[in-house]
Amino acid sequence: MNKLVIAFWSLLLIPTFSFAQEELFNYGEPKEYELGGIKVTGADYSDDNAIISISGLRVGDKLRIPGPEVPKAIKALWKLRLFESVEILKEKTIGDVIFLEIVVQERPRLTRHSFTGIKKSFHDDLNEEVNKHLLKGGIVTENVKVNASEGIEKYFVEKGYLDTRVTVREETDTSRINAVGLVFNVDRGNRIKIQDVTFSGNDNMGLWLKDSGSNTVGGNYIGTDAAGSSAIGNGAAKPNVLVETADNYIGGVTGTPGLAPGNVISGSEGNGLQLASASATNNYIQGNLIGTNAAGTAIQGNG
Repeated sequence: MNKLVIAFWSLLLIPTFSFAQEELFNYGEPKEYELGGIKVTGADYSDDNAIISISGLRVGDKLRIPGPEVPKAIKALWKLRLFESVEILKEKTIGDVIFLEIVVQERPRLTRHSFTGIKKSFHDDLNEEVNKHLLKGGIVTENVKVNASEGIEKYFVEKGYLDTRVTVREETDTSRINAVGLVFNVDRGNRIKIQDVTFSGNDNMGLWLKDSGSNTVGGNYIGTDAAGSSAIGNGAAKPNVLVETADNYIGGVTGTPGLAPGNVISGSEGNGLQLASASATNNYIQGNLIGTNAAGTAIQGNG
């Protein structure tokens, strides 16, 4: 049976039109038809009547072929972002009455997701992040995958893994029709450490660990000059280091206190180091020189 095929595909998410036909039509003389019927194929999850309604095509309508009505219907269905492809086919004609078939290929639906490259101890937190963007049974689009991946990256960046990269792949779920699972592969890279920095002469604190924990602070001069020999201080009556988060490493085990990874924390008019919040738990503070010069031979007291 000859069919007029008016197809609409997405190539790299850029919509393009393609017209193919086995019958010859005079594009200079479009013919008017009465729409005698419409059927839908390929819709496993979407309602056929809803698809027909959104297309804007109505039985009994007059439409021209070639003409604007069919491309307009395809555009309306494409805007739903439910389909990977939309075609409108001529099923048959009886005199001046035409019968059309809307053929859709639905985007896959999500049945599950998983993580690789990280310990299971992170999974609960990451599920909370990705579930802001994923819906079981929902449509899987590129935007959904990008947003979920960015949520995972943000989670690890806030923990000091600034080079985190996430890739995602789809795996066909053969237990369901047109269904996929998403696998997020996480490469955290190395945690970025704060080291060999001088924090002095500020109007406020020298260093404030405020919003995210699990930081490593080592080998720095806080409240002194770059050599650690003279007091400069930070804000009046402010602590040199204010900690309000958990699981931070300030300093470290070292045979020579004050050398990296230890810090020199001196010269403040306020406290040298202050744990100022109930959430400032499980912090490790060791191997630092607090209230002395870098050599540990002279007092450079704090408040």
